[in-house]
Amino acid sequence: MKSHFTAPITTAGVMLGLAVALSACMTSPKDRTKGQGIYYRSSTITFTGRSLESSAGLWLEAKNPSTGSWDTIKSFTGGTTYTYWQGYNWYNWSTTAVIPNQYWIAGYGGGYRAEVKTQYDYNGQDFMSVRADWDDCFAENLATGIDAVYDNCRAPNSPSSWVITEDYSETSFHSCYDTQCVYVCQRQCRDAIIAHGPLFSTGTSYGSWYNSGSCCW
Repeated sequence: MKSHFTAPITTAGVMLGLAVALSACMTSPKDRTKGQGIYYRSSTITFTGRSLESSAGLWLEAKNPSTGSWDTIKSFTGGTTYTYWQGYNWYNWSTTAVIPNQYWIAGYGGGYRAEVKTQYDYNGQDFMSVRADWDDCFAENLATGIDAVYDNCRAPNSPSSWVITEDYSETSFHSCYDTQCVYVCQRQCRDAIIAHGPLFSTGTSYGSWYNSGSCCW
């Protein structure tokens, strides 16, 4: 099993990150999202996405919370069918995997999460990961182009994505003024945060709004 550590952020690294928008993405599982059929750590998870290369060699990686290293948990080959968009052939890829137990972290309020990402095997270039509201966000930015999709629809911690079990709960995210709530909650919560943004400076909690069930958990 291959292991490696994340390199420090450099100007070259930033440019490589921008290039990800033009090369590949992992569209499932979506970041910090329930309703994806992941009930247990032993669940078989479907990973899907697109790349600019037919039959590309790919790595599925998981972050080891004990060591901080990224380990390859599966090597596989991308697909040959494609969708033409913005002047490029985007080749579909799909695989399934069970994330080993050592890569999961228990949530403070229950359940588990693991951090995963996908790479090309020949150069280690990471794929963009996507937000919980990817489908709506992609539709909104589709006509604008690749840059808009990359800027507006990638996960906050892209290229990695948090995979969570259906019973996962992180109590530190239970106030909607928490910076992560934009991505932990569904689109309705994001819109509410935008609408009530001026209240953030006073530390106003949206706990009562959250408890009404309008947020995803």
